Amino acid sequence: MLRGFYLLLSAVCASLLAPTAAAAQSRPALGWVRLPDAESCISPQALATIVEARVGHRVFVAPAVADLAIEARVERLTSPDAWRAVVRASRHHRPRR
Repeated sequence: MLRGFYLLLSAVCASLLAPTAAAAQSRPALGWVRLPDAESCISPQALATIVEARVGHRVFVAPAVADLAIEARVERLTSPDAWRAVVRASRHHRPRR
């Protein structure tokens, strides 16, 4: 069950990084938070590795130099017994030098 969840989550992140002219110039950072009772879910490092493997190259940078933030959180629901992930992307507008 978790395998399908990881595949879906990596597909969502990869779709945010789809090959377009804008994406080719983007420098995204990944923020991943496991809420209480979700500690067994995938780690931020493992998720980044899966997404980069799906995309085919390294894509994530440190938040300090990113111009795109992909922020996500995952939680374990008890009723029904399920996982919920919320993924949000926002663009940072930095002044050009």
